[in-house]
Amino acid sequence: MKVTQKRWPSTRDAYAVRKICNGLVFGPIDKNNGEFSMVCPHLYEQALLNIYCEETGYNEVFIKKMTPYQVKKLGKEKCHEYVLQDKKPPQRQIGDFHDVMKTWKSFYKSNGLDRFGKFQTNKDFNVPYILFKAKNITEMERRIETWKKVRPIAPGTKHPMNILLGKVGKAWHFVCDKQYTEGFDKPAVHEIPKYMDEAFGKLDNPNGVVTEIFDIEGCFPNMPQEGILLAMNSIVSHFKKDNRKGVWVPFGSRAKCSWDKPKRGYGTWIPWDTMLLITEFSLKNTFLRMPDGRILKQGNGIPMGNPLSPGITIGTCSWMEKEWLQIVPVTYKDNFKAARYMDDILLIRKAQDSWDKELFEKECYWPPLKLEAAQQDTFLETKFMIDDKGLKYWLKNDNEEMMKVWRYHHFYSDINATQRQRTLIAVLRKVHKMCSGGKMLYWSAVAKLKEFIRLKYPLKVCKMACAILARETGSIVWMSVRRFLFQLYN
Repeated sequence: MKVTQKRWPSTRDAYAVRKICNGLVFGPIDKNNGEFSMVCPHLYEQALLNIYCEETGYNEVFIKKMTPYQVKKLGKEKCHEYVLQDKKPPQRQIGDFHDVMKTWKSFYKSNGLDRFGKFQTNKDFNVPYILFKAKNITEMERRIETWKKVRPIAPGTKHPMNILLGKVGKAWHFVCDKQYTEGFDKPAVHEIPKYMDEAFGKLDNPNGVVTEIFDIEGCFPNMPQEGILLAMNSIVSHFKKDNRKGVWVPFGSRAKCSWDKPKRGYGTWIPWDTMLLITEFSLKNTFLRMPDGRILKQGNGIPMGNPLSPGITIGTCSWMEKEWLQIVPVTYKDNFKAARYMDDILLIRKAQDSWDKELFEKECYWPPLKLEAAQQDTFLETKFMIDDKGLKYWLKNDNEEMMKVWRYHHFYSDINATQRQRTLIAVLRKVHKMCSGGKMLYWSAVAKLKEFIRLKYPLKVCKMACAILARETGSIVWMSVRRFLFQLYN
């Protein structure tokens, strides 16, 4: 791989390195152009086997041959439960993946699911992989103890019901994200600063306001399946009271779902019964094919990578929060505000001794889910601090002092020059939007522009971006930033 001054490693180089290193390269090469990670195969295998084992809820299953007698005995809707079993069958009864496809197809057609999407018989079980978490491996002292805590990814791209799973997943996300508002607040990432301002205004008191940040540890793979099914049925009952009968899922990834079929456009109407049926089937029939050929069944939660995962995770957590809020004393409810984005939680409360922290941490979410403290001055992309003058916030930047994380393309990377400039301006717009005042905007913008200068962006390009932001926003802070950069690098 030849890297000259005018060219930075691209995606093609990543694939070349992967081929040359003969398997040493792992990671989401396709996800971020030009990015890849290199891991020792032995350590990768250790971490993979550590997360996909019986202790974490993955049990090995075996395929049993399906006979016409069993189909007649069990029925087309139940025969899929017979094919995959925990105990290894005798040699003459060992089946193959075609037996699984036949029984799943019988279940699919007997329930009339083929009208929602084609059953693809040329599919197979997906092979899972893992992603190492940056927070667990960046610092050496922490890496020694936490390097095996990885993110298990089990994609559903090869699932024979992938078309229907995608539609149902989109429907659940529509229902649970914004429509089902019970539980904690669910602001979008860019709405966090505004949400914090409103929360501090409502909770302001002489003793002050305290913020706490939590993560739901292992939210996806550890979520109890009985809790998921109860939550989904409860949410459906909630909407049935409003005479909602299902969800209209339009074609196209950018088109939004709706409660009623629109006058124009193509899509699929999915009733509640179908959504609940496919959700239960997916939870109880999550199978993975390990690299060594073993087939594992996931007994807890839902796999990260399944199209249903985001929607039902949001809905289940909201339902658990609603149940917890019903047992919280009325005097507590006026003393805190809580927001959650997927498995990240922001808690803003009045500073007082009567707050029962243990009640929240242990009772809010069902076991084995548990809350662990996260970085306390950062929530998602918002970094904040509280001083005598009140709340201050700005856009999170891990590269303020030095390059720690590769977030943007190098100026000499193999991409269009217009794309580089648009990326720079879009990032600066985000900096402006997520700062609480002129002083925070000034230093946040300077730090972000220094990051781009370290990526060899010319000074004149950065000055031009400042001028564009000054014209768009009408803020003189950007001209001050422009002058500072000129003095610093000239």
